[in-house]
Amino acid sequence: MVERNVIVRKLDSLEASSAVTDICSKKTGTLTQGKMVVKKARIPSRRTYSVGPSIEPFNPTVGKVSYAPVPPVQLDDENEGPAADIIGDLIPGNRQLQEFLDVASMANLSPLHKTEEGEWHVRGEPTEIAIQVFASRFNWSCDRWTKGQGVVWHQKAEFSFGSTVKKMTVIFNKVTPHKNRTMLFTKGAVKRIADSCGVLISP
Repeated sequence: MVERNVIVRKLDSLEASSAVTDICSKKTGTLTQGKMVVKKARIPSRRTYSVGPSIEPFNPTVGKVSYAPVPPVQLDDENEGPAADIIGDLIPGNRQLQEFLDVASMANLSPLHKTEEGEWHVRGEPTEIAIQVFASRFNWSCDRWTKGQGVVWHQKAEFSFGSTVKKMTVIFNKVTPHKNRTMLFTKGAVKRIADSCGVLISP
């Protein structure tokens, strides 16, 4: 210890460590690789959307999406509901899912894109990446609505996540042939989000 210039505050702890013969530790893929995958999304009015097994956390085309009209506690890996043959079929007429995906993709600082070589690249925090990939499974990524010729949403402001406010907020303006409206999308700690809502509706 002296040779390595280690300063020991409590010598008795050093004596105790000399008696240790085995050290057992466990590592998880999340901590080691910094990669996460959204497995289930609960929308109270629509219940649960599940994502099947995937070994490519950045690839939104890997892992089947299933839907079940029950809470997540009633599901397991063998019973996740029927898988959608075409994920886009889950979108039409499903306003609740569309609004959920709007927040997931817009209130997000992790852009996801596919290279010419067919590889998926993304940068940002693991949690935000996982949420953006989930939205992209439905072809609802932020880039689809904010870039290119088919621009629908125009960002007006961004309020970054902070340890005090514990939420992240963006303001977008939606321009369509029929109307022009401004929307605020926010995500963060449940209590802070609930406090920001005028009315909290129980599921």
